[in-house]
Amino acid sequence: MSKYCENNLQKNEQIVKKAKISKVVILSQILSMIFIITIPKCLINIIRVFCIDFGLTNKRVIGKTGIIAGATVDLPINKVQSATVVKGFWGGILGYGAVKITTAGGDPIILPYIAQANNFKNAIMAQIEQYEEDKQKAQAAEMAAAMAAAMKQN
Repeated sequence: MSKYCENNLQKNEQIVKKAKISKVVILSQILSMIFIITIPKCLINIIRVFCIDFGLTNKRVIGKTGIIAGATVDLPINKVQSATVVKGFWGGILGYGAVKITTAGGDPIILPYIAQANNFKNAIMAQIEQYEEDKQKAQAAEMAAAMAAAMKQN
């Protein structure tokens, strides 16, 4: 598995939750190779799945897909408007799905093949609330410090 998330943390940032990629997706590709003659495509899909790394930190949703040609995700948590789970037929039966993250300004970001996708989505939504609480506490502390400094001057 890739260590993209761990290697790309910012100052005072820590991983809250890692998205686990469903092993069933890998198994389905192996079974496809056995029963169907599309071995090169299945091998590419298996490699692609092993190269997915998504995580949730206290500040961002980060991750990457692909080896050579791929994409990275670097989404500040305060820009996330919603997170939903999309499951196809097999995803519903086998317990995996895609987490779809929407922001105010851009296209939705889709994190594919997430095992227990609802848990990851719930962690994102909880982290949004925690981020807002931490922001309010920091603002209150700054205000209290400014008021204390002003009172000392008088």
